[in-house]
Amino acid sequence: MEGKSLGDAGSEVVIEERLVGEELSLLGFCDGRNVRVMPPAQDHKRLLENDAGPNTGGMGAIALSGPEALAQVRALADRFLLGACRGLAEEGAPFVGTLYAGLIMTKEGPKALEYNCRFGDPETQALLPLLESDLGEVMLACVQGRLDEYPLRWKQGACATVVLASEGYARDSGPDKPRAVADYGAGDDSYVFHGATRTSPSGDIEAVGGRLLSVSAWADSLPAASRAAYARLALIDLPRSRYRRDIGKGRSIAAGFASSSAAPSGSPPGKTSSAGSYAAAGVDIEAGEKAVELMTAAVRSTYGPAVLAGIGSFGGMYDASGLAGMEEPVLVASTDGVGTKVKLASRFGSFSTIGMDIVNHCVDDILVQGARPLFFLDYIASPKLDPAMVAAAVEGMSKACRESGCALIGGETAEMPGVYFPGEFDLAGAIVGVVEKSRRLPAEDVRAGDLLVGFASSGLHTNGFSLARSIFSDEDYQSCSDILGKPLHRALLEPHRSYLPLLSPVLEKEPGLIKALAHITGGGFEGNVPRILPGGLDALIHVDTWPMPALFKLIMEKGRVPGAEMYRVFNMGIGMVAVIAPENLGRLVSLVNEKSYLIGELAQGKGAVILDGLPDRAPKASPKGGSAR
Repeated sequence: MEGKSLGDAGSEVVIEERLVGEELSLLGFCDGRNVRVMPPAQDHKRLLENDAGPNTGGMGAIALSGPEALAQVRALADRFLLGACRGLAEEGAPFVGTLYAGLIMTKEGPKALEYNCRFGDPETQALLPLLESDLGEVMLACVQGRLDEYPLRWKQGACATVVLASEGYARDSGPDKPRAVADYGAGDDSYVFHGATRTSPSGDIEAVGGRLLSVSAWADSLPAASRAAYARLALIDLPRSRYRRDIGKGRSIAAGFASSSAAPSGSPPGKTSSAGSYAAAGVDIEAGEKAVELMTAAVRSTYGPAVLAGIGSFGGMYDASGLAGMEEPVLVASTDGVGTKVKLASRFGSFSTIGMDIVNHCVDDILVQGARPLFFLDYIASPKLDPAMVAAAVEGMSKACRESGCALIGGETAEMPGVYFPGEFDLAGAIVGVVEKSRRLPAEDVRAGDLLVGFASSGLHTNGFSLARSIFSDEDYQSCSDILGKPLHRALLEPHRSYLPLLSPVLEKEPGLIKALAHITGGGFEGNVPRILPGGLDALIHVDTWPMPALFKLIMEKGRVPGAEMYRVFNMGIGMVAVIAPENLGRLVSLVNEKSYLIGELAQGKGAVILDGLPDRAPKASPKGGSAR
């Protein structure tokens, strides 16, 4: 681009290549001309299990030692370390010390991402415990230029390192309130490396913020080393801390070697697929066809006579002549997604429930306008299509559509390598329903003195999962059954409730009984109830008139989330709110077939939601009554 001005953007354009593969940390000792490579190591950079969450300075590392592992990295060292070391010497700037190359083992061969003139953290904590030679003597050999004569010895086996960080890391890695580190362990197969700790005037060890310390353990195999590291970590008592629970579990440095060609980048041997083919670009058309085959029966189970064209067509076709019997039919449409709940669904393979989520969420969104659903369309996107996953998600959608009398007439399944991270997917949907113009909600006669009746939610529904996942990031998702009556992940993944079976009979049998409905989704009460309020009315909601479900108590306690924030983010156990005249309360209660709650009333005001009785902390006992039934 030299000689061509790009204005404020500068005169250069940098194009980066997206690389996919296992990362490998390649370290070597250098004496100016010679390199002695260390065993292969791998960092765990992401904050959360399964490599989820933001990047960090490193939440753990693994290293493998032994003749085979060292033989594999020696070939890499000749290419990536020795050439750099000797090139610097030829330029008159010999490098003495530790040279670090960050590699990625792609299908086209290993490629260098970065170089550092230092040990890597936390790889060093996994590598040095495997060193049998004296580190001081190794450094002296480097300084004296006789590294090639020094007999470098390594233990055979593996080492796993787990980093213990402050609970706010990596969002807030600044200074934290000091607290004592109680270490009740010792042993000959583990070390504790201190980071953001200090010695107090009284001689105690205190943690002060960020990545606090790490535990390294070694054994004959990586699984054994990982178990030993976590056993040692369990002996450390450090409040307000977090760590990953999957260091060394399900990871294999050897797999990176196996999946990567040793040939130079750009010329992998035996590669026959055309770079210009769709498959070579990462899109599997056959997988898409298999997904359609698996989902066909489920989709067609939602069809009625009105569906003229559905799966396999360019567009779904729905016969609208059935609406001719209506006086003034009004079509109501909505589209939405399920947010970051998909991350938990992907982690636990709960694809059917997430399919129910998207349909029921959209059904509730048009129900609040008095509409019944006609048809639904979905959108599923992933980096690599898994036909079984798509079929399971569509089966969940089909089930929810059948229960709502709604046809699943179309959708899109998109495979987009490079857009989504491996293992991730996204799910969205659109729904179309119909309502008589005269029965649209909210009605025009909503006024001060009307009552607010709440109907129970089935859980978090599809909102607040970014906060919930952050709070439970260090939690064993199989736990909490004694509190929740089921494992934590099942409680979080409970499908979004559809209120159509509960409220549609009321809307049909006694139009006008319910004046308005508010679906409590993202934004909680403050973000949703105002949508149905005419100007000049406030909604007074008494939050102690219904019990706070155990899951919300757990979130509030563990995350130390203020009450106001809880009711701003979550539905807190009430997923739908109805507005009725006071004289109709008894009739509504008699028509709905479940317990409901009288949670508040409307009053003159400025169109605000006023939450009365917000708790400072999660209640330990059931709150006082207030049920409408």
